[in-house]
Amino acid sequence: VGGQSCTGMEYNPNRFTEDDCRIGCCYEPSCMVWQYDGAKTCQWGGANSTCSGKVGKGKSGGARPSFQPVKDDYKFSAAQLDDSKWQLLDLPHDALANGTFTDSGDVHHGYLPRNVSWYRKYFTLPRDYGRLWVLEFEGSMHYTQLWINGHHLMDHSIGYTPFRIQLDNLTGILAPGEPAVIAVRVDASYGSGHWYEGGGLRWDVQLVAYNPCLLYTSDAADEEDSVMIGGCRHC
Repeated sequence: VGGQSCTGMEYNPNRFTEDDCRIGCCYEPSCMVWQYDGAKTCQWGGANSTCSGKVGKGKSGGARPSFQPVKDDYKFSAAQLDDSKWQLLDLPHDALANGTFTDSGDVHHGYLPRNVSWYRKYFTLPRDYGRLWVLEFEGSMHYTQLWINGHHLMDHSIGYTPFRIQLDNLTGILAPGEPAVIAVRVDASYGSGHWYEGGGLRWDVQLVAYNPCLLYTSDAADEEDSVMIGGCRHC
C-alpha cells in the first residue's frame, strides 16, 4: 500500500523513520495500515481504512487483514538454555551505548544503530508465604516482553513508564524455594524520541516484598468508619 491512496489514516507525530513507523504499527493492535513518505511523515490506519489506486513514488507502507499476536516463542526465552557465554552486567544497562557508529545509524541516537537485547536472571523466590513478592521495573526502552521459566507472562509497550508483575501467585510456573529464571526481551529497534533514548533495561529492576493490605468496610452510615486501610508498606 506504499504507493496507494488510503482513507481513514491519521498522522503519527511520534514516528520519524520508516522502521519506526512500520515496527510501531506492528506492535499496536489497532494499527492495520501504515504509510511513510520519506519526509518523516508517518500515517497509521485502523480496520476501517481502505487503500486503492496509485499516488506515485515516494511512499512505503504495508497492511494486514487482522492483528496477529506478538511473537512469544523465542529460543532465548526457554527455561533451559546454555547462556554461560552471555555477558555479565549490572542494571541499569544501555544496550545501545556500546554499539558501532555508522552512517546509516539513527540520527537521533548519534548514528548508533538500534537493536534488540535479551536479559536472563536466575533467582529463587523466598519461602515467605505471608508477603506479596513483586518484580518492579522502573522502565525499559522500548517494547518489553517477560518470561518466567519459559512461560510468557506479560508485554509492556511504553518505554518511559514503570511496570510490575506479582510473583507469589504464579502457581504451576514459579514455586517458592525453587530455582527459577527470568528472561526479558527488549526491542529498541524503533523509537520516537527527538533525543537519545538508549535501549534495554535502562532503569532499575527490584524484587520487593510487601506486607498484605488489610481492607475493612463497615456500614456506610458512619462515614468516619466506612473504610479503613492499613498494613501496606515496603519491608
